[in-house]
Amino acid sequence: MNSIQNASHHLFVSTLGDLLKLHAPQATLLAPLGGQVFKISAHGPATALPGNDLSPPDEWMDGGELRWLSQGGALLGLLWSQDALPDTTTALLNLLLRSAQHDTGGQDVALLLTHLPAPVAWLDGELRFRQVSRHFLNLHGLQHGEVLGRSVAEVFSARAQLPLLLSRALAGQSVCLPLEAVTQRGKGHTLWLRGEARPYFDAQGIGVLWTSQDASEERGLARQLDSLLDDSGVMMALLDTQGVVQNASSALMALGGGVLSGPGTVPTSSGSSATTGAGLAASGSGAPGSLLGTPLWEWPSWPAESRQKLRSLVDQAAQSGAASADIQTVRGGLLQVSIHGDGPSAETQAGGGVLIAECHDLSALRELQEQTAMQRSLIDEILARSGEATLIVNAAGKVNLANEEAAKMLGIEVARLTSTGLGRLLKDMGVQLYDSALNRLDYQEWLRETMPAEQEVTLVNAAGVQRMVRLSVSMLPSLEGQRPGLMLTLRDVSVLRRMEARLRHDTQHDALTGLLNRAGLRSRLLNLGAEQSVILVALDISGFPALTAALGRIPSDALLVHLAAQLVDWRPELLAARLNNNVFMLAVQHQASDKTTLEDALQDLQRHLRAPLRLAGRELPLSFHLGAAGGRVGRDPEVLLGQAETALSYVKHERQSGQAVGVVYQEAMRAEVARDFRLESELPAAIGKGELRLGYQPVLSLKDPPGSGGLKLLGAEALLRWNHPELGLLAPPAFLPLASRSAVISDIGEWVVGQALAARAGWQATHPEVRVSVNLSLDELLRQDDLERLFPLMERYGPPDFELSAASLTEYSERTLGLLERLSEMGAQILVDDFGDGASSLTTLERFPISGVKLHPSFVARLHHPRAYKLLAATTAMASSLGLSVTAVGVENAEQLALVKKAGVGAVQGYHFAGPLSADELEAFRAEG
Repeated sequence: MNSIQNASHHLFVSTLGDLLKLHAPQATLLAPLGGQVFKISAHGPATALPGNDLSPPDEWMDGGELRWLSQGGALLGLLWSQDALPDTTTALLNLLLRSAQHDTGGQDVALLLTHLPAPVAWLDGELRFRQVSRHFLNLHGLQHGEVLGRSVAEVFSARAQLPLLLSRALAGQSVCLPLEAVTQRGKGHTLWLRGEARPYFDAQGIGVLWTSQDASEERGLARQLDSLLDDSGVMMALLDTQGVVQNASSALMALGGGVLSGPGTVPTSSGSSATTGAGLAASGSGAPGSLLGTPLWEWPSWPAESRQKLRSLVDQAAQSGAASADIQTVRGGLLQVSIHGDGPSAETQAGGGVLIAECHDLSALRELQEQTAMQRSLIDEILARSGEATLIVNAAGKVNLANEEAAKMLGIEVARLTSTGLGRLLKDMGVQLYDSALNRLDYQEWLRETMPAEQEVTLVNAAGVQRMVRLSVSMLPSLEGQRPGLMLTLRDVSVLRRMEARLRHDTQHDALTGLLNRAGLRSRLLNLGAEQSVILVALDISGFPALTAALGRIPSDALLVHLAAQLVDWRPELLAARLNNNVFMLAVQHQASDKTTLEDALQDLQRHLRAPLRLAGRELPLSFHLGAAGGRVGRDPEVLLGQAETALSYVKHERQSGQAVGVVYQEAMRAEVARDFRLESELPAAIGKGELRLGYQPVLSLKDPPGSGGLKLLGAEALLRWNHPELGLLAPPAFLPLASRSAVISDIGEWVVGQALAARAGWQATHPEVRVSVNLSLDELLRQDDLERLFPLMERYGPPDFELSAASLTEYSERTLGLLERLSEMGAQILVDDFGDGASSLTTLERFPISGVKLHPSFVARLHHPRAYKLLAATTAMASSLGLSVTAVGVENAEQLALVKKAGVGAVQGYHFAGPLSADELEAFRAEG
């Protein structure tokens, strides 16, 4: 069974290679089969790669077009080419690879066979037809219903040997079917067919792939040769292989035995005399007809020294097929005698076969040869210097001249090009030409006057290499009444056309993922028609800038490629585009586009995105923002695209949480998104205009209060506000998420630290123990290069304390740990803010150099519940046991203050004491104490 599977795998890999050679010769395929990954191309054998990881090589990511072949979320293969890939090739490979991976392989192969552009039949182990191509039915004059399920013996009852030959393929052999005359059903035409049968292995066992070929033209009888022996004056004779003359022209007969009226004359058919340039004369008498049946060298035309030379010439022609020599006549003339035959064969060795002898008067011929050689040399030199492939073809279709460029382009040696008719040679060598409509061009069509003098065609040369060629056809001058020859010029424009195709592709596709870009998506939507209803979903990865900073650019790009493959597999007939960095747009045709339908689509996509992506061998869960819009495409798809993007911007600015959060576009969203856009554009100038403010909310100690009964001031938390000239005082949630999209977040952080340190310096002039803390966001934490700007300032004045949200520390990294340790070594206290909410992690307290925790305000707000109080007391005890300070945030009244003090909390902060104060107000607050 393993040998059968191996043979099946080998045949399948070979089929994939043949498919690439036909449809995408420049492409390379990675495909898993039988637990191995094979690298398959149109040039050379397939190779098995080490391991079974189906990942694109690095050079595939740097350039070219990469297609992900997938089905139902499973990756079936990777197809890459430096050039643009046709969609039909991708679809066909998907079909084949799916057939290799699933039990439906037989159905897929059957569907594939019906569309193959060749006469192919698929037989089972009992030689019954399982499937046939349309070309097979047309060739044999059959209907689909007459064939399927029936045996070969039933369908072709008159061809008794056919089942016996096909049965050899069931034994694992490749069988060549001999040439056979077959009458086409229903048409009465007789065709000469040959074929090939190969074994085929699949899940149902061994079968046979039978390929037929129409060879009628090969069996067509050649036209009758024109009479070699006419009265035109040419000296020719028909000899057997022993040199005996079977027939001869009148001119040669006159040379051998005619009565000459004088030196150098031979009798003509009219009885008059004609002078020959060689001075041909013969002695002896007798009727010319008596020379027939006599060996040519025994004719009285030749002197003794020429007879042996002529006899050797006949023997040489009989053995090698051709011989030529200059022979002296009895009158001193010189003839060039050329003898041609079929060469050595069973027929010639048995005494059969025919030789043709030609005699030419060299006096005139040599002059003509010298002129012809000079002209040919001149033409050869011109063609050699030409950079274009050029062929000169005579009226009979034979190539008289061809340069090396033509030989290279056609894949045929120059010597072979000039050895036979061009039309027949191109067909025998498999050279094919197609016009722009992919109609095959026959050589005879080149002779038509209606054919364009110049056109672009597709050339497939003898080596199977496909090129785009500009073909120019020029008629050569000819004598009146004669058919003209042709000069064919072929200029390779493949590189130019590939560059143009690449440019067209690149203008509508994303270079990284291979998806459509914005222009490509607009074009595809317009092609659907203005009345077509569609659903558009815009999405991006939540926190992608921070993720890129953590992973690096190359892994982030790989993540986007994997995500693109996952998105493409969401729904059939999906249009997927990458609009910019990590923003994607999906378009699906749908009859309805109401809000319920859009919400269903969002939920379906959310479920599809729940599966985590794998990157570098580990799962990477992601969260997404989704925005949907729907309606008719209309005259400008930008309207719908803008609505989907507005919904995406809205859900990002609303900062909703969840793995995949999405909203459906509403008209009211546009105003809110416009407001955020305005704030984002005005924020960089706010620092210079002095619109940013810092307020300082006191942090008071519950331990060892002063004797006056007041609470001791430990320090203050710096709270940022934006005093917008039109919108008033804005809290951080209204503008900091906007700032985190760009480098302005670093500028704001630097300003906040500088202001806080200046305020602390004023307080510590009289009370050195007073501290100040600033908030550090996750984006700032991960932008370590931006934080480096703060270290010179902190080294000069000492660092402030830093409050980090519990959510920003849930993901452990060496970068985060190194940064916090550096800050701690400088003397900064690292405080975990909002400790105890849903994103908190107890491992944070052990992994990082934490000095204290600031409890989430919900702890204090629910203290009137007994369980909430116990939870507060337990959390305080746990933190204290770890040597961490505990601050209760959000204390609003005396009752809450008493409870947190009872629970053992060491410090408090809240509006019960004071809200955010200016630096001077905080100093006054401390003094009132």
